[in-house]
Amino acid sequence: MKDELCEALELDLGRGKFYGFITEVFGVRAEIEHTLHGLDQWMKREAVDTPIILAPGKCYITPEPLGVVCVMSAWNFPYVTLLGPVQNAIAAGNCVLIKPSEMSPRCSIVVTKLCEKYLDQRFYKVI
Repeated sequence: MKDELCEALELDLGRGKFYGFITEVFGVRAEIEHTLHGLDQWMKREAVDTPIILAPGKCYITPEPLGVVCVMSAWNFPYVTLLGPVQNAIAAGNCVLIKPSEMSPRCSIVVTKLCEKYLDQRFYKVI
């Protein structure tokens, strides 16, 4: 799949495969790995100080998803500006509407194939 991603960058933007891999694919992959490692900690409930008038109660901050997020990519960095924010929205528990740039059509096709193959189509749609 890495070769297909880099080849689309080369055809759409004229970037060499190695440069495309380093600037786009490797960065997104590292960001996803970072999110996977930190997700358990980020999802934990956080205890906060309780106002005296609410004693003996306890107060917490609980992370919750917002709902539906629309992510649109830029044409010049199609993977970084699309897949990075998409993985953040997924990690936050949101449904995502994914809009690749029409200015880099081959990259958009590759992203569409990836999303349809690996993401649950009930919650993540590519338009």
